[in-house]
Amino acid sequence: MPRQRSVGVRVISTLKILDGLWGLVSGCALLVGGGALATVITRFAGNAPRWTGNAVGGVLALVGLALILFAALDFIWV
Repeated sequence: MPRQRSVGVRVISTLKILDGLWGLVSGCALLVGGGALATVITRFAGNAPRWTGNAVGGVLALVGLALILFAALDFIWV
């Protein structure tokens, strides 16, 4: 006869899956938003150097990739 999981284990597993989904959505949003923000900064920043927009976009892309990586690890270790 298979053992049933307790309610606490089910709640924690559900929360961990939701955390992974939230991380995936946030990471994708940072990837897209970083590129969009880099374009806006480069186009509309008056006296700012041209590399400023690229630097901001690159940093946000790295943070987004890290979030996606950690979200994938959340799914693996459920």
